[in-house]
Amino acid sequence: MAFQVEQIIKGRTYLYEVESYYDKDKKQSRQRRKYLGRKPSEKSVKIEDISNFISKKYGNIFFLDEISKKLNLKKILEAVFPNHYNELLSIIYYQIIEAEPMYLFENWYDENYLSCCKRLDSPSISRFFEQIGSMQNEQFRFFEFWTKQLSPLNVIYYDITSLSSFSENIDFVEWGYNRDNENLPQINLGVVSCQASGLPIYYRLFPGSIVDVTTLKNTVNYLNIFSLDKILLVTDKGFYSEKNINELHDQQMQFIMPVPYTLKKVKNLVKKHSKTICSPMNAFQYDNDILYYKSDIIEIGKNKYNTHIYFNDKRKVEQNQQFINKILEIEKLHTEKIFSTRKLYNKFSKETLGKNAIYFKYNEKTQQIIKNETNLKTVLSKMGFFITLSSTELDRYTVLNYYRKKDMAEKIFDNIKNEMDGNRLRVHSQTNVEAKTFINFLALILYSAINKTMQEKDLFKKFTVKEIFAELQKIKITTIKKQKPFLNEITKTQKIIFDAFGLKCHL
Repeated sequence: MAFQVEQIIKGRTYLYEVESYYDKDKKQSRQRRKYLGRKPSEKSVKIEDISNFISKKYGNIFFLDEISKKLNLKKILEAVFPNHYNELLSIIYYQIIEAEPMYLFENWYDENYLSCCKRLDSPSISRFFEQIGSMQNEQFRFFEFWTKQLSPLNVIYYDITSLSSFSENIDFVEWGYNRDNENLPQINLGVVSCQASGLPIYYRLFPGSIVDVTTLKNTVNYLNIFSLDKILLVTDKGFYSEKNINELHDQQMQFIMPVPYTLKKVKNLVKKHSKTICSPMNAFQYDNDILYYKSDIIEIGKNKYNTHIYFNDKRKVEQNQQFINKILEIEKLHTEKIFSTRKLYNKFSKETLGKNAIYFKYNEKTQQIIKNETNLKTVLSKMGFFITLSSTELDRYTVLNYYRKKDMAEKIFDNIKNEMDGNRLRVHSQTNVEAKTFINFLALILYSAINKTMQEKDLFKKFTVKEIFAELQKIKITTIKKQKPFLNEITKTQKIIFDAFGLKCHL
């Protein structure tokens, strides 16, 4: 027996057809609901007439589903999560299209054509997240399959970001260096991405107090498990330590890694080459910039590594101006202050100047703050230089090209935090953190693939990603009187989008 019911959600009234049936397994009467549509405000329209016309958004769902098929992402998820992959994909699509909290998924589900996914209310989503978060073996299998899908991998990037949280019930949420300068505890997220495809490969979660440099060893161990030992690893200088360098050498992992200027050996390299590097014989052009380059050898521990020394005269001028402006502003702000004792100055220096304290000193005669000429000259002498190590012989273009494309990892983090509502962990258990991070990662794969195609096809000149979704959601599937569903007409703009991605919209 079937009947209709009304449900009010955020002031809107929705109609559902409810059918009673007997569950033989549970030996009890149960009900199943079918969404019919929104109830019109006009009193003259009969409810029976509404059930004859159902129209749902389809273009966005089709678009993301086809991309997941082209990447073989859908096939891998079906193999690893055979009982959950439809719901996983639907939640991923919701995360990309809406980037809204999960308790609103039910409303979104009702307005979109999701033929294979069951309807999930807020409690059901919480239970689903608990299930996915506890399936660690399946998640690991996914990474194994996904890594093979992206192979062969030649160059990969590794970087870390912070995800802030208000929760006190998550093991990894701790105080540490917050990259967004937020006064909140955090979890650290390390992501490995592929240079060739622009897609994320793998991620790891770390406690918020863990510093970047200590995460490299075990990350490399995981890469070896995935048979990613014969690759070139590109990292930022935050991962530099003598221990890490030698560990990479011992594991025969090829790498490119910038070195911090605080190292004595690096200071000596700058001093050694500063007078001769600007020779016309060392000049070359890169992205319309004139750079100067010299190579050298540096010894770290018992091993020798190739050192690539770059100098950008234009960048040196810019850095000098920015730095001197900052110093002059600080001096102007505090130049009239009198410190009757050095102890008072030291307290001021620590509490007020902080990291900038090394650029100033105390004048005993005037009892005032003055610039520290020696330290300022040391800093200025490094301006315009960029120095990186490599474990193998590479030319100046290759090293610079690989490193400059490292901003791919930063764009991935930006997408997580700004495009997919991932800058806050709005969960209250460790398993929910594991599930949310895994789902965000899957969404990130699709989002990165869309970004890459849009860049290759110059679509960003016409659309943003959100504008593409806004356009495609206009494509709807309509069912009238329970007849065969049909698509509404495809516009010229929608065809341009589909053509760019090599797709043709169909049922």
